[in-house]
Amino acid sequence: MQGGLSTKDTALLIYALKTSIKDSLNLLSYEEIDHLEQILDLLGILTFEMYSIENEKLISRQNEQINYLQHHSSPISGDIVGSSPSMKQLYKAIGLVLENDLTVLLEGESGTGKDFIASIIHTNSKRSSKPYITLNCGAIPRDLIESELFGHEKGAFTGADSQRIGKFELAHEG
Repeated sequence: MQGGLSTKDTALLIYALKTSIKDSLNLLSYEEIDHLEQILDLLGILTFEMYSIENEKLISRQNEQINYLQHHSSPISGDIVGSSPSMKQLYKAIGLVLENDLTVLLEGESGTGKDFIASIIHTNSKRSSKPYITLNCGAIPRDLIESELFGHEKGAFTGADSQRIGKFELAHEG
């Protein structure tokens, strides 16, 4: 055979694409072994072309995702993505806080991103060089919250064996 594949070779090649190479080789007779190199060369070309097509699709998908993120991320940080009315309201509120240098208390259910938003506000604020202190008030027992927030002196209550600086003082100007 010169310059091309026979029908049987083509069928074998298609079968090779659908199954493993080992199974396909078992179909060859001794007379057809000399065509093996040509088949494998073509298979290599097809594999490369399939890889190239998949690579182009992947690059295209990545470009689409980058484009989406550029058009749907917040003006404050590329880390926040969304364009729903509630997200636009959040961006506006964050912008007001940043413009007016306000103190902020974030409230919400567990896992809603309060710490994430606080971090973004701090990072983009005029106070970004100052300390950023977080506090999970729900994890602090009621009788210790005052001490945690404002600190205490040694001996102020049972168990106060040393002075402790409170979160408010630690976060001063932060």
